[in-house]
Amino acid sequence: MKQAVLFLLVVLGCARCASPDPATSEAPAVPLPPAPSSSSTYWPVDPEIDQRDTLLPGPDRYRVRVVTTCLNDSAVLLSPVEGDTSPERLYAHNYHSKLVITRAGHPWANATLSKTLFRNHPVLQGFVPLPELALSRTAYLRRQRGEFVFYTRLGVPDSDIFVEAEVALNPATGLRVVQVMEQVNEPDEE
Repeated sequence: MKQAVLFLLVVLGCARCASPDPATSEAPAVPLPPAPSSSSTYWPVDPEIDQRDTLLPGPDRYRVRVVTTCLNDSAVLLSPVEGDTSPERLYAHNYHSKLVITRAGHPWANATLSKTLFRNHPVLQGFVPLPELALSRTAYLRRQRGEFVFYTRLGVPDSDIFVEAEVALNPATGLRVVQVMEQVNEPDEE
């Protein structure tokens, strides 16, 4: 048995030495540049939950809860910075905020705030493509004309590129954009 295995190994070794190497027989006349190695970097999973509770004074005893969580979806593809020739692709996560309002301990209104609410907003048309933005810092601001107004940011993750927005929640009309403030670029100090 040992002799048969040894004989088979010798035959295979001889056959390999006798066959032409396809890589050397068809070598290009001009050397090709090395192919860029594309790599992707993904944000780590974010288990953190940001919860904010606000109790409003008055006979209605409104309670406003804002619960912001990460979707851990790696769906925010960050565009390369101008002049960057790196083939690396960076992926961040989307976030959403659950807005829950109770009145005297009973559910009154609730909605989920995500960046899709801003899909066709004119201020964002010339800003950054919506898939590259992530929601952050959602917080309750005030009650105004029967609506609850919230603050949020839409921005490029890991940058100082963002716009601030206000949205309002009303049980009759749902969630709507109140305003999106244009980004203010402060001049560099010299």
